[in-house]
Amino acid sequence: MKIKNLLIACLTLLVISACVRMQTVQLDIMPEWSLGHVKSVLRATEGTRMFPMAEDREAWARYKNNQSEEWLAGLFKTADHYLDAPLPELPATLFLEFHRTGNRTHYEGAYGQLSAGLGPLTIAECIQHEGRYLDVIMNRSWRLCELSTWELPAHTKDLPYLGKTHIDLRVAEIAQQLAMIVYVLGDDLHPALVDRIYREINIRAFEPYFDKERKHGWMQRTNNWNAVCNGGVLGAALGLEPLMHERGDSELFYKVIHSTQNSIRASMRGFGIDGGTSEGISYWGYGFGHYVDASALLSLRTGGKLDFLQGEHVKRVASFPINIRLAPGLYPSFSDSRYDYRLPYWLSVYLSQKLAIPELAQAAIEENSSKAPRYSSPLLGLLEVTDTLEPLSNLETIKQPASTYLRGVQWFIARCDPSKTDGLILVAKAGNNNEPHNHNDVGSFIVLWKGEPLLVDPGAPVYSRDFFSPRRYEFFAASSRGHSVPVVANQYQANGEMYTGKVLEYVSTNAKEQFVVELKGAYPKEAGIESLRRDFTLERSGTGKICIEDEAQFQNSQTYEEVLITFDEVETPKPGLLRIHGSKGSLEIGYEPQNADVHVESYESKEFQLRVSDPMVRRIVLKTTEKAPKFRFDIRPLE
Repeated sequence: MKIKNLLIACLTLLVISACVRMQTVQLDIMPEWSLGHVKSVLRATEGTRMFPMAEDREAWARYKNNQSEEWLAGLFKTADHYLDAPLPELPATLFLEFHRTGNRTHYEGAYGQLSAGLGPLTIAECIQHEGRYLDVIMNRSWRLCELSTWELPAHTKDLPYLGKTHIDLRVAEIAQQLAMIVYVLGDDLHPALVDRIYREINIRAFEPYFDKERKHGWMQRTNNWNAVCNGGVLGAALGLEPLMHERGDSELFYKVIHSTQNSIRASMRGFGIDGGTSEGISYWGYGFGHYVDASALLSLRTGGKLDFLQGEHVKRVASFPINIRLAPGLYPSFSDSRYDYRLPYWLSVYLSQKLAIPELAQAAIEENSSKAPRYSSPLLGLLEVTDTLEPLSNLETIKQPASTYLRGVQWFIARCDPSKTDGLILVAKAGNNNEPHNHNDVGSFIVLWKGEPLLVDPGAPVYSRDFFSPRRYEFFAASSRGHSVPVVANQYQANGEMYTGKVLEYVSTNAKEQFVVELKGAYPKEAGIESLRRDFTLERSGTGKICIEDEAQFQNSQTYEEVLITFDEVETPKPGLLRIHGSKGSLEIGYEPQNADVHVESYESKEFQLRVSDPMVRRIVLKTTEKAPKFRFDIRPLE
């Protein structure tokens, strides 16, 4: 019997190891649609509307009656604010500020304010339909049409030249936003504004999309740009469809829908076999969110005959938040993501209902105190206000697994008690150092206790020119200096796809979870590493314990530093012991060798432009000089 059990155990480990190594698989994504098929369906369903026009008073009265008095009061208060708000100034010098100083926020903030009011203004006008908001909608839309470019400065090389613009994220979003205003307000708008919007969308979105000289690399990329840009161009065409038929552009309309569908498919290859994305939860909501919005529009327009939510892979991608959720509103902050994130309500409930993922709706309910429409989205909040969701029913408490291993992105999550969201949780990653929105963070980890990250990944800083330049890894947030990984021979991890971790083992039992990674490949050859093995273990006895063991072999004796990153207060009561004190609980960290030289570096978070509310970030450094150092951390929670 013992031999039989041993054989079974060995076979299980071999299967797990094979799964860990398997990265290249055939993903089940929707096939390309032919132009003939697209034409056939769109012609057969012509006249089917995505949203009613504002003049359809019966429909909008029904939508109004579905809303609470509090919601309506908030809508009209927001819309009234924009009645008197001045239009933001967007001079050439503000555009050039990015190119001169690297600052992105000043122009992007003013630009965002210009378009931000269009959502509540349009919904308020559709509900009230008294013409009260039409002039300010016209002013803001007209100002957008007068801009020399809809591109963000960060996506250009200089001040734009007319006729030379390309499609970036913002171009696609503005095109869709303006098209939807025309779609629902129609003849209520001044005809000159309608003509101007139609012309500008053609010049800035449709013509560049098919101009081969203006190369758009995102068309076959697998990151968020693909879904956002394709989704925006598709949405613009759907919004302008009645006018396109009326003005003899039917063939262009069919071509846009066909081409964007063929291209947007590639975005789904950016998610691993188990639906994970190394871009993290924030970009799941942004990129995949636009993919879902585009699918919803097409489904509404064709009566459900065309949509993008096809195949099991889409369901796995939609389930990504459930697989990595650490606690309500808390997610891993790897790459340019952040740990405090709330799932978009409409997006989550829509996916829950379309793909039978009830946990997703439950998570969104837990994380959102209100169901406010996404007014700032390119769809103005129309999907939320109109009847696109079914009544919620049969929701169940979310049952988190004891552990999760997403082999596509090589993320590992272990929970001491899966029934508790405030228990001890370990999150770790392998991956490589050339991922989308990459940080050099192979082997990095996060520890949560009482629903609070106490050992952290800092996440993204405020974006600037230099952060998306060769200087990216000078930033604390992107460098391995800002992550809980070793520093060897004064060498940080290097950037590039060749600098990678290798998952050696993943074992899950009732008593413990184990994740083992070889880190040697993440460092430059100057580090002189022969082997650097990191072993993560979470044990489930009592409130739990996390053990992290690093075992290194070097070509020569050299400096070796272990690093822990935290936002919280650090106490060093005696050799071999650290304590980290958060606002809800604390961690006690025993370490060996106890004679390691320990010091704590403290910095203001704003010094590193971190997007966190925590005022300080602390870097705990434990240093030794040995040819074959072994380090061990025993991390226990304190009440």
